[in-house]
Amino acid sequence: MVSLAEFDSEKAQLRCLWFDVQLKLTHPEHILVRRIETAEENFDRALQAVA
Repeated sequence: MVSLAEFDSEKAQLRCLWFDVQLKLTHPEHILVRRIETAEENFDRALQAVA
C-alpha cells in the first residue's frame, strides 16, 4: 500500500512534469507550434485564393 506521503510526492512530480510539457508546447520554436502556425497560414492562403 502506498503511503499518503508517497502519493503526494508522486502527485507533485506529475504536476511538475505536466507543467514542463505545457511550457515546452507553448514555446514559439517548438515543432508543434511551428506546424500549427504553418497550417494556419496555409489555410488563410487557401481562403484568399478561393475568394
